[in-house]
Amino acid sequence: MEQHDNVAGSGREADAVIVFADIVGCSQISDALGLREYALFIDQFHRIARAAAGCVFHAPEYTQPNDYELSIRGDEACVIVHRAPSEDVQRAITFAVVLQLLWLGGDYNRKRLAKGASAVELGIGIHAGAVYIDKFQHPTPSSEGYAINVAKRIEGLSRQGETSKIVISSQAFAHIPEEECGLSFTTQTVDPTRIRGVRGLFVLRELVEIDESLVLRIGLSADLFDPKLLEHIAFVAKTRVDSAWLGVLWRIAYGVAHGQEKLFRYLFSKQTRETRNSATWFARAKREKEEGDSNMAAMMFEMSASSATGHGSLLSLPDESAWSLYNAALAHENRSAYASSIQFYQRAVCLKPTCVQYAMGLIVGYLRAGRATEARDFLYDVRDELLAPEEQAACLCLEAICNDVLNEAECAASCLAMLRQRFEVRDATPIPTAADLMTSGTDGGKLLLQAFNGVRVKH
Repeated sequence: MEQHDNVAGSGREADAVIVFADIVGCSQISDALGLREYALFIDQFHRIARAAAGCVFHAPEYTQPNDYELSIRGDEACVIVHRAPSEDVQRAITFAVVLQLLWLGGDYNRKRLAKGASAVELGIGIHAGAVYIDKFQHPTPSSEGYAINVAKRIEGLSRQGETSKIVISSQAFAHIPEEECGLSFTTQTVDPTRIRGVRGLFVLRELVEIDESLVLRIGLSADLFDPKLLEHIAFVAKTRVDSAWLGVLWRIAYGVAHGQEKLFRYLFSKQTRETRNSATWFARAKREKEEGDSNMAAMMFEMSASSATGHGSLLSLPDESAWSLYNAALAHENRSAYASSIQFYQRAVCLKPTCVQYAMGLIVGYLRAGRATEARDFLYDVRDELLAPEEQAACLCLEAICNDVLNEAECAASCLAMLRQRFEVRDATPIPTAADLMTSGTDGGKLLLQAFNGVRVKH
């Protein structure tokens, strides 16, 4: 429909795309929370909705209120876009995805997931139709029309969705060029009696798969995401909450953190989406590591850990996950991401506290990260539990190296003297030095244990 001034000259008609988003189950949440807690909960939703809109409908392409309107009240957000229908629909879908992802990764849902509860999702409806834009409404112009009512009804039906809970009408879908769509939807014909106040049959589609270009658009808006989001999503993945969106959020957060377009394209490839086996992820990670791509290797080791089941494997679940986490730590070291490497070493040790290689690897990881004091403190915490001769010898060696790095030469010399006094160290196997352990990506825990393999206590 062409835009034109009406007879009275106070507004205009326009083709628009309307998005309604609502918190699923908000009534029960408001009943369970106190007034202050509920106000904070709603405020978080408002901030996330504004952030999502600012990311997707940004200047100079879109200005407010000329090209779109954003209204947020209570647990509901509404965006009405009236610039160019084909572009507006794709932007509306992007807005819906960003909003759902940011909401799932927000504080409220993270706390729920930490307690083992399911995530609270949003129901989102998208529709296209004619609206009347009143230019003289205060404080800003606003739109009215039957299409807005229909969009609200579609949002109500979106709560019954089984995947994304993002539902689009056939009227909006018609504006997406078929050759450029790249989105997968389920299709359902809805009887008009199910949509109160709406005439005729409606074909509704639920979004079930995000296309690559949409992901790139979201992911490259890196300033939208909390820098600590990846850490939170790693925790979410560990909880194994069954949600179609959590894996998507994790992959986007990871891609944002590393800023690699190649990574995005791989993460959303068909082959990647169909991979559910920890061993397959692990094999791919090893291949990427051998080819020198530490970013991809780290990501795949993490995916291996998060998809570990302990079934159909020679390893139990803790063994399988811990081994993947340990290798992820090594891959992160290879790309000099020491904060991440420490995190994954720690998670491996938590899963398998009796594994000496993991404990030694964490100590070496601290040293490589320039945190020698923490390395020595952790060594002191675990050394009394290590009883085998090669383990005790490795501890003395590590203590000497920590003291050396901390410029405590006398203590370092004393530890080396004690090592030679207590154990029969073979001349053919030189004692590892700080320089030997500081090479990122090499398995420090394995190197130490191999160096003292077969060592015997002197009698």
